[in-house]
Amino acid sequence: MKQQQKPTIPQKIHRLDYQSSWDGKRLKEVVREALPALGSRSALMVITNGLVSAENGAVMNDADAPVSPGTTLLIDVRHGIRGQGEARHKPLVDQFRVVHDDEDLVVVAKSAFTLVQPLEEKSEVPEKATAPLIELLKHYWKSNNKPVVDPVLIQRLDLQTSGLLVIGKNVIAARNLQTQLMPPRSLHREYIAFVAGDMVAESGTWRSIIGLAPNGTRRSIGEEGGRVPPRAQLAITHFRTAKRYGTASKLHLRLETGRTHQIRIHCAEAGHPVLADGHYTRLAEHLFERGAQRKLQPRTKGYPTHEIIRQVDQGRIALQNPARLPGRIALHATSLEFIHPGTRQILHFQDDLPQELADYERYLEKSGGG
Repeated sequence: MKQQQKPTIPQKIHRLDYQSSWDGKRLKEVVREALPALGSRSALMVITNGLVSAENGAVMNDADAPVSPGTTLLIDVRHGIRGQGEARHKPLVDQFRVVHDDEDLVVVAKSAFTLVQPLEEKSEVPEKATAPLIELLKHYWKSNNKPVVDPVLIQRLDLQTSGLLVIGKNVIAARNLQTQLMPPRSLHREYIAFVAGDMVAESGTWRSIIGLAPNGTRRSIGEEGGRVPPRAQLAITHFRTAKRYGTASKLHLRLETGRTHQIRIHCAEAGHPVLADGHYTRLAEHLFERGAQRKLQPRTKGYPTHEIIRQVDQGRIALQNPARLPGRIALHATSLEFIHPGTRQILHFQDDLPQELADYERYLEKSGGG
């Protein structure tokens, strides 16, 4: 009698849309029932090896956790059930580090490609993106037998930007920290950026009104009838040129305001976009071609919208990038200072460049001569 062969699971990414039959079931039960060829032991293995994730990129590695209604599961068994190859799971230590944690707040240093919060549009989630930071924090607290709370975001960092940010652990602390972002401002943030070309200016301040251009791109814009356009905001960035490499420069930047993409926009409009920032490099090229940098000089509350131009390289764009670019936007939040909402002590945190940017700086020093 011929022995019946055991069914095998296709080595691919399996998409499982939420079913009403999943209500109240644990993750290991859902995986086992949806893919019966795995069997109980293998179903548990793909979960513990980090091969099961939600569609937004959040790794689902708690086999006993219930599956939330509406969740779509992705099971990546392209390279077997042990997680070899291109599984999206990354250890927590590779996604973020907890620098400070108390009953009121947590300070973390996030890695590039770690989402700060879930994106609204699922289609926007990049391939390299990890689970959202707020979910990773809950997993961290649970794994370390600490109280699990719903974190309250105070500030945000772009997906590819690494570095420090503070997150509130209760509403009172969060409101206090959010107030510190307003004038006279006691929450201070500093960044390091590697930008295209040699900066002419040693230091200066970039001031502009940032809003949405007609094509939907965030950029510095002019006034409308002497007024700031709706939803546009004053943005102020202080910069200092730390080093020049011939084809690139290292900048230290301090935010006075914190607008979306503020540093990236200001650097690009100055003719020195942050390296590997393809979006705003295209903006810099477009502004240079149109000569827009020399034309827009309106004023708002005494601040010229494009004072940038007069301070940096006279509007001459410097886009001769080094032969090799970093594999991520070359921007890192290196310093954070604020008043603790509970103790009223001034806390200061410093974070060195991550390994990939430190390696890139050594490459620039070797190839550009500094």
